[in-house]
Amino acid sequence: MSNTASSLIQSGTTLLVAALRHYSLLSGLLLICYNASKEPNIVRRQVETGMIEERSLPTEQIEIPKLRITFDIVLADDGERYISVPALCDAIGLEPGPQRRRIRRQQELYAGLRVLKLATSGGEQGVSCLQANKVSIWLEGIQHARLNSQQKGRLSILQEELVTLALSTFSEFSLMLAKASTEDTAVALAPAAEVDDLREEVIEEALHKASSIDLPQLPEQEVIFAQLMQRQPGSHIVITSTSQDAAFRASCLEGIEQWVTTANPPYFLSREKIVVYLENPTHTIDRESAEKRIRSFGETTVTTARIALGIWFLEQNNPTLAQSNGTVAIRPEDILQWRGIAKHSREAYPGSEARVTDGYERKYYQQVHRDFLYLQDCYMYSDQGLPVTFEGPYAHVTVIRGQRTLWSKPNEPLVYLFAPAGWITSPTGQAYTQLGIASKRVFELRPNRHKYAFRIALYLIERWAQLAETGNFAEPIRTDDLLRSSILSPDAVDFATLSRGIEQALLNILPTYQILGKVQKYVPPAHVSRSTKEEFLSTYWSLPPHDEILKQLRILQQTTLGRFLGRSSQRKLPSP
Repeated sequence: MSNTASSLIQSGTTLLVAALRHYSLLSGLLLICYNASKEPNIVRRQVETGMIEERSLPTEQIEIPKLRITFDIVLADDGERYISVPALCDAIGLEPGPQRRRIRRQQELYAGLRVLKLATSGGEQGVSCLQANKVSIWLEGIQHARLNSQQKGRLSILQEELVTLALSTFSEFSLMLAKASTEDTAVALAPAAEVDDLREEVIEEALHKASSIDLPQLPEQEVIFAQLMQRQPGSHIVITSTSQDAAFRASCLEGIEQWVTTANPPYFLSREKIVVYLENPTHTIDRESAEKRIRSFGETTVTTARIALGIWFLEQNNPTLAQSNGTVAIRPEDILQWRGIAKHSREAYPGSEARVTDGYERKYYQQVHRDFLYLQDCYMYSDQGLPVTFEGPYAHVTVIRGQRTLWSKPNEPLVYLFAPAGWITSPTGQAYTQLGIASKRVFELRPNRHKYAFRIALYLIERWAQLAETGNFAEPIRTDDLLRSSILSPDAVDFATLSRGIEQALLNILPTYQILGKVQKYVPPAHVSRSTKEEFLSTYWSLPPHDEILKQLRILQQTTLGRFLGRSSQRKLPSP
């Protein structure tokens, strides 16, 4: 058996490399077989612990209001939903150890037991999980005689609501993708006693499947979607901070009054003397449509651009998500996750106090799509820019369409292939010398509630990138300059509202969101001829980043990327 397996595996290696692109778990399947041919006990030890451990998997939460607890429902690679056994036990007040042993003793329950890699307070760990449709069987088997009244009450609530809620999670589209990526991997779920009988059958079946795949027709989008669905936002992201970025931000925030709408196409002139066109200057667009588009721009447009650029930086070398033309696949959900947008929730069933999520509201998808359309069309030109004259698009965007779920409309935007345009790789290295760190908390600010704080935070990302060259992040800035750089007009609202809003943003909101560090205000000596407004605009503020952002800036400076992009590895930034 050992020689046969080794020979088969060696002869099929080349074909298997291609097959893995469609069958993402086939590598794990063959590893089991290979280990079985060398050391059968390896497989037995893995299976006896429950099932084979997996990578991090998609998760949705459900809430049991009567118990004031939430459960993570995990979508495993077999297309089934799973719930953590320790979490189930904790909800009732049981010890997990005896319950795990009981599950292993019952064949029907044991068939639904897996060890899955979950995020815990101690990091990602393998956790025993039970298939959701087996949970009701497990609950019914708990001996009521050994429970106190409180435990019985909690058990009764779980029996009424938990399984129904769990089975309502995840869209049909998610289930289809999970199942499509794991066809014919029965050996991964086989009890230990059956492994010996399956070894030869699995190896032969795997090699047969590899040899029968039509390589030119491999559905790569399934592999891409499987990875995209597992993408989760971090706490910070690396982005560029250039004159092009500042011009794009201003074109979105200044308002239609600052656009030259009589030109065709309309354009905006930034403080950096960069002309930002609504579309390529060779195109034409009717004035009414142009003005409607310009009015749709705002803080979310800048946010989408910043997040998209950060994801591109993060994954431009990812062999699966990065395309041959340099673009990176980005889902609308990626943008919404970074913004901290909550998914829409509904009653699990009529009259239920429990609620389940069923994805983001349609208005958010439409918003992200509008933002990417401007990124797709935005065109820039400057004959005064330093260090080089440039002309071209701000970004390259390709829209990939399809049907998001079985119930959604066909031909919806599913993925955007995004990359910054040629200015980012200019021979002068302008973009390379200006990198910044954006905290996820910036994108979680809400424009309708935190307008001043949001706009100031977007500007501070660029300001700190510039100050990183000297390391003097506490360098004061005049209030008037801060407002104009943040695209906040001192004359847009009455002075009392303005001054109150700015001070609340700088002294309360931004420090609370861990964006600003220790803020200091410097009030110049009173001047008889100055009005109260003039006195306020002439004050200075020291606005250093929060310690965690400063730490990330120091890390960026010290990395190979930071040195390659022109930052001196010898220059020291202040310690947090």
